[in-house]
Amino acid sequence: MVAAYRWLATPAAAVIVGAVPIVADINDTLTMDPIDLERKVTPFTKAITPVHMLNRPCAMHEIMPIARKYRLLVIEDACQAVGVRYKGKFCVAFGDVGAFSFNKFKNINIGEGGAVLTGDDRLFAGALNFHDLGSYARDLMDIADEAPFVGMNMRATEIEGAMLDVQLSKLRPMMGRLRRRYDAMEPILAPSAKFRVASQKD
Repeated sequence: MVAAYRWLATPAAAVIVGAVPIVADINDTLTMDPIDLERKVTPFTKAITPVHMLNRPCAMHEIMPIARKYRLLVIEDACQAVGVRYKGKFCVAFGDVGAFSFNKFKNINIGEGGAVLTGDDRLFAGALNFHDLGSYARDLMDIADEAPFVGMNMRATEIEGAMLDVQLSKLRPMMGRLRRRYDAMEPILAPSAKFRVASQKD
């Protein structure tokens, strides 16, 4: 299940692994509508991909109970929300696995590429194997009893890592500036949109 408002890469990821993406409507927050999400869950649904678009977090406090109720994997797409907090936690800290993007349009960037974050050893081993075809031969998959499979080579370079390291120190001040600008413009452009402002400050 993916949100109606998102970039093509989100449903494409489902297609690449042989799944059929089902689209859940968005609400006035521009993010996944939990009511429509639950309405569209079927016995064939395996995962939910909430998309935190344009630094606007999804209502994860409503989405996660639905996911647990139906035993669904939650893959948070925070590609456009690096550094954004929701109810005191960073986006990607709610679901089973999350994704960041570092292309030139994102909060921090190295031109292209991204990151996968998870606290699940099995999911980490699978992501490691997929992004690094030879990871099984480097004693990197001892954390989970997972058989290797044919993946791809999508490793970032040391230079890209150094670029990200520098940008991490700039991320919090930048998010503070964006927050102040949002707070200044919100009463003028969307005086009725109070829910999202409150939830971002939680």
